[in-house]
Amino acid sequence: MAGVAALGLNAGFIGQVADDQLGDIFAHDMKSLGVRFETPPIGYGPPTGRCLIIVTPDAQRTMNTCPGASHELTPRGWTSK
Repeated sequence: MAGVAALGLNAGFIGQVADDQLGDIFAHDMKSLGVRFETPPIGYGPPTGRCLIIVTPDAQRTMNTCPGASHELTPRGWTSK
């Protein structure tokens, strides 16, 4: 979405973050890049999701993903303005 917005095109992201530091940073960064992000954070349940990616010198990748708050996204959680 950041690349689309950088090209001057209309970009938006629908996803769920929690009311925590990582969620605040994600929402701020998306908006500062020109990407619409209107889903309000949730103040309950799991924290904002994250993914740890380890790349070895020979380019092998290992990913450890915790979806966190993304599983709490509901149709009522976002708006389509």
